[in-house]
Amino acid sequence: MPGVLAKEYEELGGMVHYIGKPHPLVYEQALRILAEDGIEARRVVGVGDSLLHDIRGAQQAKIDSIFVASGIHASEIGIEEGQLPDDWQASMERLLQRHMTMDKGLVDAPTTTVVSFADPQGA
Repeated sequence: MPGVLAKEYEELGGMVHYIGKPHPLVYEQALRILAEDGIEARRVVGVGDSLLHDIRGAQQAKIDSIFVASGIHASEIGIEEGQLPDDWQASMERLLQRHMTMDKGLVDAPTTTVVSFADPQGA
């Protein structure tokens, strides 16, 4: 898991500056830059395959999210070769419940779930 070494260093009293998802600075900077170009936050979406990093970060930034199910959680959902199993929704619900229990920062399901970037319809 990313950040393990940083966390250990921080526990020893070291100063750590987290940069990357799900840390708010990443989203604040990106949304600020987009706003300078006239793009409102309501038109921005966070996309990724990690509930802990991508979806949690989007939720904390109060933007919509797209969860790519064929990524790091594919085996937990039962995805094989880019195909969702018939009971994928139940598997997804169990996965979300596990992560919401472990990680209080993940507060809701992603806005949308797709099998892969090549899935234009979503799951």
